[in-house]
Amino acid sequence: MLLGIILLLMLGGSFLIFVYVVSTILGKNKPINEDDINSVSIPKHLTWSILLAIVGYNFFMYDLFHISDSVFGIGSGFFHLFMIIGLLLSFPKEKRNYFIYSIALFGILSAFASFFRASELVQDFNFLMTRFSCLTLAFTYILTDVRWEGLWIIKNIWGIVFNAFRHLLVILKLTFQAKDSKKSHVLKIGKTVLITLVIFLIFVSLLSQADPVFSNIISDMTDELAERTILSMGISAIVVFLLSYKITTDTTHSPKLKIFGFYDLAVPVSVLTLLFCSFLFIQWKYLFASNADFQSFGITYSDYVRKGFI
Repeated sequence: MLLGIILLLMLGGSFLIFVYVVSTILGKNKPINEDDINSVSIPKHLTWSILLAIVGYNFFMYDLFHISDSVFGIGSGFFHLFMIIGLLLSFPKEKRNYFIYSIALFGILSAFASFFRASELVQDFNFLMTRFSCLTLAFTYILTDVRWEGLWIIKNIWGIVFNAFRHLLVILKLTFQAKDSKKSHVLKIGKTVLITLVIFLIFVSLLSQADPVFSNIISDMTDELAERTILSMGISAIVVFLLSYKITTDTTHSPKLKIFGFYDLAVPVSVLTLLFCSFLFIQWKYLFASNADFQSFGITYSDYVRKGFI
């Protein structure tokens, strides 16, 4: 297991190099300046958000990844519940409006709905709704202002993905810079812990290969501890990255399509609408059918619900 974790760390380092190359190409070699560093904002309740994410993962999600054919039900629901509360804690007061509370409440209710039905279809639906709530909260958290228009949202989703590479580099530079600020201090703690953990795991692996007795003792002690620690640190890094990510948006400008005309979009969308209506009509008809109706298709009713309707 230790060798696998070390390999995971090496892959993470390779990913950081890849991020650097891609961001350099896409960012046209624009250097990171003080404005970029000063734009990083550490929320007041960041520690609580990290703790909620770690507790939610270790208590409710960890075992799901080690069970074959596991259904994302109550465990994933509670994990997303903790994530929603952590996101809500980090929202500035001026952005905590009725819409934000409604999205959070919708996600929380979807998480608790996992208690009432064990159906795989219902559990998958609840999982998607809680995930949708988390992503919507994250989207509105990152952007300073939101305009609920299709093209505007698509444009800014792309902006979030595009600028994520640069934000990662800003976080890394802020972590390793010598400036003695509060946010730099928080990130330096994470850097120190990560460096110490990497060195510790490398030498534990080397010593375990040298002495089988030592290897057995360490294996018994770190059966789950090492993996949980590494993954918890990864989740913490993701939470810090997300909650320090801000993009200033312009809600006065509405993007327009310059390539496609009205009929270029209206006709394909109309055809797809008719296709999906036909698809749903057929599904609705066979959803209440019996096993005998599916014999000609060579499937059972449960197969249809699991593979077709979902």
